[in-house]
Amino acid sequence: MCKKLELIIQPDDDDDSILGVVWFFVNKALKEGPILKPRLADEGEFRGNVQKYGEKQFIDLLKDMAKKKNWGDLLENRTSFLSSDLSALS
Repeated sequence: MCKKLELIIQPDDDDDSILGVVWFFVNKALKEGPILKPRLADEGEFRGNVQKYGEKQFIDLLKDMAKKKNWGDLLENRTSFLSSDLSALS
């Protein structure tokens, strides 16, 4: 997944297209995990979570990852990709 994001997303891409591509690939990867799969956010929930937690901050994080070509941090910031709080998993 990270390699695909590195090839597709560039730091100067527009914000909306970055969000759509990132949601698609991360959602696809997280579906493979049996614990997270039932709690995955659909694209509308994802965009709502991004707005709730700070859209500009999240997009800046994505653009920074694109510049550094380091997408590993995205999986650590998976809260936006779930439909409920991760604290229930702890």
